[in-house]
Amino acid sequence: MASNPDITSAVAAETERLKFPAGDSTVKPPLPTISPFGTPYPSNGTSTFGGAREIDDLRFRFERIAHEPQRNAETLDILAEIRRGLETGALRVAEPKSDGWIVHTWIKRALLLHTTLGIAEVQSGPLPGVELDTLRWRGHPPPECRIPAGSLVREGAYLGPRVTCMPPAVIQIGAFVDEGTFIDSYALIGLCAQIGRGVHIGSSSTVGGYILPLESPPTTLEDNVILGGNCGVYEGVRVGRGAVLMAGTLITPFHQIFDLRSGEWLRTTANNLLIVPPLSIVAMGTRAIGEGKNSLHINAPLIVGTRQSEDSNNYEFVGGLDKSDSNGGGA
Repeated sequence: MASNPDITSAVAAETERLKFPAGDSTVKPPLPTISPFGTPYPSNGTSTFGGAREIDDLRFRFERIAHEPQRNAETLDILAEIRRGLETGALRVAEPKSDGWIVHTWIKRALLLHTTLGIAEVQSGPLPGVELDTLRWRGHPPPECRIPAGSLVREGAYLGPRVTCMPPAVIQIGAFVDEGTFIDSYALIGLCAQIGRGVHIGSSSTVGGYILPLESPPTTLEDNVILGGNCGVYEGVRVGRGAVLMAGTLITPFHQIFDLRSGEWLRTTANNLLIVPPLSIVAMGTRAIGEGKNSLHINAPLIVGTRQSEDSNNYEFVGGLDKSDSNGGGA
């Protein structure tokens, strides 16, 4: 991997800063006020883990070992710190900003190292098996969550207060599941997936993992989204706030979504991003890929209506449809 000159110089400056003054083995030079990554530090100079100073320090140490990663105590300690940061929500693979989502590629790189540096071991527990020692399952449920026996959550996954995971749900490393979300039986939350507040994920549904390319945003369900049973959202698709996917709906970046309200096709953007509009109601339909009576059809998601608000069960459907056609779509 070619080194980044900006990162290399920043690491060199940080390494110099960490040196003790001559004749003093206990006093550390004061921390700078501006991060070499351009982030201003808090003026009061204090913070807990998750503050700008601590995150930059962790990132510095990761960058030092990431250029030529080796399995040793230092590297494993850094990866463990990153998992703890992800579990507490201090670190996130991606996070919403006022102008869109920002992706933290260095955290994605760290997650990839978990697979390349891990060693297979026999792991004990209620469901013993063989797994990498860097990809363990959490032995205790996160605080304030309801996780009956049989559901599995990786170390390095965040679950907010009042999250429910009905067994046997699975949540992978790097995932972020926000407050009050309900995950039904046999659902899978994949690597790096970002789930908002108050989301309902129906039985046997999948929110797919997505880590490469590093700069691509992960698969995302924004606040108050509803996925019916047996739905699938994959490969960086973003479902907007309050949208409803009726049972059996499948969406990938390679699908085109037809909006029956406007008569327009929604397609993947230039950066390979497909967005389901907020408050949309989506069902699975088909579209023709040929002509004549023997033409073939493939699956195509259809926007069939609009949810009145994020916390509403009132749906307005396009003419010819009514709520009786959406059985199973809202739960």
